[in-house]
Amino acid sequence: MILGFEHFNPIDGEYPSTFPEVGSDIVYRAREILKFRTKDEIQEAANVINWLIDKSPARDEVWDQLIADANRIDNDPENSQEYIEPKSKQNLHAPTYMLAQCKNVIQLIDHPSLPNLSWPELFAALSLTLIDQAIDEEKYYASWHKDEDNKWLHEWRIISHASHWIIEAMNAVATAEGMRFSELQATISKRKLSDRNTLAAIQRHSKTNNALLSLQKFYRENSTWSMRKVAQIFCERFPDQVSHLAHYNRVRTLSEGLSKLMKGQRQSIQLS
Repeated sequence: MILGFEHFNPIDGEYPSTFPEVGSDIVYRAREILKFRTKDEIQEAANVINWLIDKSPARDEVWDQLIADANRIDNDPENSQEYIEPKSKQNLHAPTYMLAQCKNVIQLIDHPSLPNLSWPELFAALSLTLIDQAIDEEKYYASWHKDEDNKWLHEWRIISHASHWIIEAMNAVATAEGMRFSELQATISKRKLSDRNTLAAIQRHSKTNNALLSLQKFYRENSTWSMRKVAQIFCERFPDQVSHLAHYNRVRTLSEGLSKLMKGQRQSIQLS
């Protein structure tokens, strides 16, 4: 199966007539994720999806299960009577599952025709290709001869085949939204952490400035001492004012800060 857009325009095409409320909802949600992409870019995303599904680790899972079934029967002949579910009917062959298995083992590259491609966009594009499949099924089975005495059979045939792809498309777009939400939460968490770190840095800076102003006053009262000695005695006498500074580094930090503060003050006096 090669996914694409033979029967459905991903930008402005009409959704399937089977379960139209569901189909229109899927299309709207997928387009929202892909709203900054052109038709050509979405088509290129479909090409990437086809390549990824062909490379999916899920294909190895199918083979491994077949080997396991064969070994189980070989080891115990009684198991030969056991019914084995065809692998093609399991979720292992579902496009959404196949693509999801690629996420942890394949890193997306910056495609020249599809810059800054993200996994949510891929799954949103996948959902639209599956809508294309649903429309294809509708057209194909609608072309079959319709027996006037069994109209229900004709309608059931169309719905039963198209609905499979609509359900899978819903799974794909829900996966896309889940991934986008996770990425958004991660971005918010990083921003909050950055904000907290910035706020903490500002608070430490403010405390250091207050300590330096007090140290400057203390130095003027004891100007016969060196700045380092003044800073050391200040730390011993006023521990609360320097508790935010690392113990092993606070004397150097304060003495250097005091030196800069005094130089800056002398320069401002000379300039005036």
